Amino acid sequence: MFTIDTQPVKTQDKSYQLGLNKLAKLYALSPAELSKVLNISWDADPKLTHINDGGYITVEKMKYLDGSIFYKSKLNFSYHVAEEDFDDYFSRD
Repeated sequence: MFTIDTQPVKTQDKSYQLGLNKLAKLYALSPAELSKVLNISWDADPKLTHINDGGYITVEKMKYLDGSIFYKSKLNFSYHVAEEDFDDYFSRD
C-alpha cells in the first residue's frame, strides 16, 4: 500500500474533501503522468502504470503543544507498474 499525506487543515470535513479530491485526481492521471507523480524511475513502461481499485482516505487528528487541532488526510492506494520488455531490442533476425 502506498500512502500520500495532504497538508493539515482545521476541520475533519475539509480534510476528507481534500483527500477525496486528490485521490480522484490521481485516478484521472494518464499513466505517464502517474509515473512522474509516483517518481517511478526503474525500467518500467510508463504507458502501463495505473492505480488499482480500492484506494481510500483516512484522516488523522493532530494536536499541537499550543492546543491547536488539525486534520491531515492520508491517501491509501496500490498501483501496478509493468516492466518494459527489452527482448525486442536484442532479438534481431
